[in-house]
Amino acid sequence: MSLTNYVLFVSIFFYVCNLKLAANDYPRRCEQSSGSISKAGIKNRAMQGHSFKNYTLSKPYDCHVKCFEERCKCQAYQMRQNRCELLDDDRISAPEDFLEEKEYTYYDMSREYVDHQVWTQSSLQNMPILLIVYESKEFGSVEKMCNLANLKAELPFEQGRANNNIITCAKKAKKQQPFINQCCNENPCANGGTCTELFEDAKNKFNCTCAVGYYGRFCQKRSATSCKEQLQKNGGNHSGVYELFDPANMSMYEVVCDAISEKGFVWTLIESFSFRNNDEFADKAFYEDFPVNQDAFSWNKFRLSLPLMNVTANRSTHVRATCNFNTEELRCSDYLRAKLTDIDVMRLRDFFGCKKYEFISVRGYNCTNCTSDFIQKDIWHAHIDSYYGGAQRGCQCTRISAGAVKLPTGEDNFGMYETVNTNHSCVSSDDSTTQWWFGVRY
Repeated sequence: MSLTNYVLFVSIFFYVCNLKLAANDYPRRCEQSSGSISKAGIKNRAMQGHSFKNYTLSKPYDCHVKCFEERCKCQAYQMRQNRCELLDDDRISAPEDFLEEKEYTYYDMSREYVDHQVWTQSSLQNMPILLIVYESKEFGSVEKMCNLANLKAELPFEQGRANNNIITCAKKAKKQQPFINQCCNENPCANGGTCTELFEDAKNKFNCTCAVGYYGRFCQKRSATSCKEQLQKNGGNHSGVYELFDPANMSMYEVVCDAISEKGFVWTLIESFSFRNNDEFADKAFYEDFPVNQDAFSWNKFRLSLPLMNVTANRSTHVRATCNFNTEELRCSDYLRAKLTDIDVMRLRDFFGCKKYEFISVRGYNCTNCTSDFIQKDIWHAHIDSYYGGAQRGCQCTRISAGAVKLPTGEDNFGMYETVNTNHSCVSSDDSTTQWWFGVRY
């Protein structure tokens, strides 16, 4: 390089970057990105669903620069041929989205703050490739950015200088003023989220506090509103207690979702109670509003509110009742399942008579695609009477009457339990439990 070119290069460099500090007492902070210009990426891998800005660029380094310029949001970048994609999350924070993708190359992005740094000839190899200087003042911050990549290779040192400093970043300050990164100026938090600036980690300059029902780095994801949606988000068949979002009340509630016990069904638990707690449920028809423990699920005492049961029923095709699902999962010896079009427990008022079941079993006596007893009144929980509900009512499933208890009012199964038979597993002990569910095929 000729002396003229060198002087011109240095002049342009310091003019554009303007990094020499003026004499003042305000704190400054530098943000730097280190690495090689020929940085190698991870081939045939990409982040899915995180690209927020695209450019037509041929070199990874140019894409790196674009990512660095997007100082608030860009966490990594990836390239496919001449397409540069800036990413709002990286493979560490969202590993589930880091997937195989042919022709893509993924690149991690380094960012760090430097409060005071001096580079000399001996430490030139440690100089970052990109640098931003923030100047904190009372009413805001001034930022200046420069590209130092070529400087490492092309900038010589003047001979005979007593001090071979190339650049001094962030002069130590006497006065401490608040550091402002301005990343919340254009609120990056979606769906009513609240943005708070952060100052410790250069890759995390803000935090979004999400409104109820939303989550994610930018509050861009909505919580599931049904068991089916929740299990689809999980990417497979699961069972367990989940938090679902109730958009009508902008609140979360706990519920059990089951997609394992019966192939082809997703079930939502609407009620569960132990025999010990039967008195609290025995007179509650499903069309009455009696929410219990929606915020703190318990197998021994739980029921959804009437609005949530109605919403769940409207999304469902089937109803079922089980015994001891919490300890035995699906016990087919005491179990019923029907279409909601045949037994609509939310609308059948003051009813007792025969209804069609896809399957019903009491104490091991069962039938398939047959009619059997169903009872629900204003002061009676939904249930069947296995003693009087067979032939005496003209229902098809007469075999459930075998071994049924007669006195005082006929054996109650799956609810109410005024007359019990301990051979029915829902009431075999005080800790035995009864569950009712709404379900849908998938």
